[in-house]
Order: sequence, then C-alpha cells, then structure tokens
Amino acid sequence: MIAAPTSGSGKTLLTAAMLEALKDNFDIAAFKIGPDYIDPMFHKTILNTPSINLDPVLVGEDRTRFLYGQRLKNKDLAVIEGVMGLYDGQSGTGAGSSACVAKLLGLPVLLVVNSRGMGRSVAALIKGYVEYDPDLDFVGILLNGVDGKRFKEQKKWIEEAVDVPVLGYLPRLEDLKLSSRHLGLKMPEEQENLTEDIKKAAAVLKETVDFDRLLKEVEPVTGKDPFEGLEGKFSGLKVAVARDEAFNFYYQDNLDVLKRLGCELIYFSPLKDREPPKADLYYFGGGYPELYKEELCKNACFRKRLKEVLEGGAYALAECGGMIYLGEKLDGVPMVGFFDYETKMSSGLKHFGYHDLRYKDFSFAVHEFHHSDYKKPPQGVFKLTKNGATHSDGFKRENVLAGYPHFHFYAEPDGPAFLIDLLEEIHGKS
Repeated sequence: MIAAPTSGSGKTLLTAAMLEALKDNFDIAAFKIGPDYIDPMFHKTILNTPSINLDPVLVGEDRTRFLYGQRLKNKDLAVIEGVMGLYDGQSGTGAGSSACVAKLLGLPVLLVVNSRGMGRSVAALIKGYVEYDPDLDFVGILLNGVDGKRFKEQKKWIEEAVDVPVLGYLPRLEDLKLSSRHLGLKMPEEQENLTEDIKKAAAVLKETVDFDRLLKEVEPVTGKDPFEGLEGKFSGLKVAVARDEAFNFYYQDNLDVLKRLGCELIYFSPLKDREPPKADLYYFGGGYPELYKEELCKNACFRKRLKEVLEGGAYALAECGGMIYLGEKLDGVPMVGFFDYETKMSSGLKHFGYHDLRYKDFSFAVHEFHHSDYKKPPQGVFKLTKNGATHSDGFKRENVLAGYPHFHFYAEPDGPAFLIDLLEEIHGKS
C-alpha cells in the first residue's frame, strides 16, 4: 500500500514510477483505494492492463476481499495506491481509508512523505502517523522532494524516532508534475511527456530505493462472490458502452461482471460515431462532457439517432456525465434531449461523497462527484441519504434510467440484485 499523510504528497506519481520500475521483473496487479476513475488510468498506462478500485464503503468488506483476491490469481505482486491522507475515510469516520483497507487485506504500508522544506519536524510528523494506529504494518518510509544530503539527515532523525526503516527517496525532478482540473488529475493522454517522465522517475527510484526491503510477502485473502453461479446467464445480450474522451469513467469490475454474466460489450463514441450500435442496453458512464460539449453538439446525426433509439424503447443506464448528455442542454449547448432537464456547470462540488440510494425495492451505496447541477431540478426517482440528509435524483423515462450517482455493480447490499433485475427485464423482452 502506497499511502501518504495528505493529498498532494505525490502518491500517483510515485505509484506510477514504482509500477514502471517493477514491471519488468513482476506480473503486477494494480489497485486504487476509493471511488477514483482517473488514477487507475495512470496505472493502466504503465502496465497496459486495467487497475481495480477497492472501496469497502461501496461494496463492503467481504466483497472488497473478493475483488482483491480474484485479481491476484496468477500475479506476482500487488501495488495499491491509497486515497487522500492515510487515515482519511468516509465523512471523517476512517471507513474506506487507506489504513482501513490495509488492515482489512493485511497489506504492509509504504508511507510517502513530501519532506521538502522540513528539518527534524519530519520525524515528529512520521512518529505521529506510525503510532496513531499500532495495528498498521509499516514496511517503510519514502521521502519525496529532497536531495541526497538532506535525505541522509532526515533518515537519521526519523529512524531515531520510530522503528520503521526509511527505504529511499525521490528527489525533486524539475518539469515532472501532473496537471489537474476540477475533478482531479488530467487524464494520462493529456499529460505532456508522461511516459518519458515516468520512466525518468522510475530510473531514479531504482538508484535511491531499497526495493529488496520494500517488497513483503503476505497471506492472500478472499471473500464471497455475489455473482457466483450466474456465469453466462445473459449470454446473447449486447451492451453498448459509451467510451471516448468525453465518457470514460467506469469501474473495471462493472465491465468485467457484465462479461462474466455473458453480455457482449460493444464500445462506441458519441463524439465520433454517426449512429449508435444495435444493442440491448446502452451504458453511459461519467466523464467530461463539459469539455467536449461543442463537439458533442456538432455530432447532430448521432444525437438525433440516439434519441430515436431511446424513444423506441431501448434500455439505457446513464451515470453523471452520461446523464448530462441525455438531457436538453449543457450550459445552453444542445445535447440529446431525451430528458427535459438542463444542466449547468457550477463553481463547487454538489452532493459530494457517498450516499445510500433507494430505488424501487433496492438499496445500495453509491458515490457522487460533480461540478454541475440542474438548471430546473425535476423530481427524481432515487432517494439519496447522507448523514441523515435526503435529496432526490435520478430520472426514468421509457426504459432509460439516468442520474448523478455512479453505480458499482458489487455495491452492498443490493447492487448485484439491481443489475440482475435490470438484465432479466431486458432478457425477457429481447
């Protein structure tokens, strides 16, 4: 587990560089803690294989063990990027934090500390993090943003203060910085010279980090598969997935379980395609439609044909950015117009965080993360609760369900049942 005291400590860059440094010698399974779509894209860029989210707040502890354990089959090594600060979790409770998941899965923690501009204070900071939870297994400390001389001084002070080895450092590398925007880091393909920069950082780590002491063998864990026995149940169903620069926020486990259930996945682009493919279910994930609203609008042929398909009774599930696209307008720019709401970008996050969602007879955890809101909010079909406060969202017309919440099909308790119910309804009419 690569964790840090705070966000902005360099976890994503360090994780990418670690993956690059280790990938020639190990078959690696990469993971990201929490409901993050962008950081796993960096892992995939390095390994050319999907990275998986681990989120016990969404899917529960047992299903987290299952999703972790199944990815480790036939792998040599797991590298897990933490979330926020080490002990930061759901609404200050610690649930879903890096520390929580490390204990749940028996993971040793590498604490990455940006110690630039610090003297002996770095030892006090690390002593606090190490001793705050004596049940955590710290395999070592890695210092970020310091040169070799300062590293030797800080290493001495830290190891005098705590019984945890300082295993290396990454010096400040000029021009090596990941760019961000309102929903987090910019996507890997938007980062200039990313591949070359990560290789540069990996080459430095090979010289400055004791990898032999960093890697630790741990006992594997497992959990119950909520979709066990359903393999191939919906063979023949075609699921069309919107995937391009505007729509690319998907949990890999959502796509994988659809395939396990027998569905054929067909990828399409609302930005570039002339018309949607023929399918039994259309799946629109989140993303950045606001950055491509003019291009989405200009593809009028696709928008017109998609609206006709949906009005003809096609099934669709749309999350956040996908939901925005199916509405009338985004910041005054015409979208598909299947639903009559309009959305406008906002200056701050709206309904940010985990919520308990109720829809029909189903109840399960979801996550919201968006800088937009409805211009004229309609009455929703979802009831969402967070810390005792409830709001409505989610819209149903014909066979199309859309809303701001991001779904995880393993969500506890009823996420699997929600997906199976939806696919059974489609299968019964196909």
